[in-house]
Amino acid sequence: MAFLLPETSRNIVGNGSIRPPRHLRLPIPTIMCHWKDSDVVADHKWRIPNPLKSLTILIRKDNIIIITACGILYGIYTCINTSISILFIDTYQLNQWQAGLIYLPFGIGGTVSTFFSGPLLDKAYRNARTKRGLSTDKAVGDDLDSFPVEKARLSVVWTPMVMTTCSVVAFGWVLQYHQHIAIPLCLQFIAGLCMQLEFSLQDLQHPPSGQKSSDTSSCSGFK
Repeated sequence: MAFLLPETSRNIVGNGSIRPPRHLRLPIPTIMCHWKDSDVVADHKWRIPNPLKSLTILIRKDNIIIITACGILYGIYTCINTSISILFIDTYQLNQWQAGLIYLPFGIGGTVSTFFSGPLLDKAYRNARTKRGLSTDKAVGDDLDSFPVEKARLSVVWTPMVMTTCSVVAFGWVLQYHQHIAIPLCLQFIAGLCMQLEFSLQDLQHPPSGQKSSDTSSCSGFK
């Protein structure tokens, strides 16, 4: 990261065209360089970051609803990831090597979800625009004044949300009653797929926040 990841803070480099101070440049100057030698160097002032500042975004009702939903989902996601190794070891008497492998269905499910999120959103957009008699030509783009993009996105989030709830409840039930190990592993795959799909769909719901677009994601993690 130190050698290949450039400075991306908008307060320092703007949209990437402002040359950062010397101590923030990559050791290899030709990588990710979008400024010229004649460009003015960014005037960077050191300051102590305040993580609580991102909470001001919760003043808006639409923000707090979406962030709360994402926060609850992320809490469930974290609880499952931190507990499955202990639960499987105690329930099925697995060794440490086997306990490490049980994370694969969850991760594979999340990977597979990336192939569904895009087509689902495309279909939702197309259906919403067709119902309103609007063009479905991708080259034209969206007229957000006449097209409720949030409703189009929300129309596809309910199915993975219900499937996530059912798979998590079923996952807890089969572990409590010591069912065959294949059942909770399959439920892990379903939960991982649906939860990651929800993350992708809900992250797109974040309303714009001016120059502080990352604050919404910070709030989700904070909650």
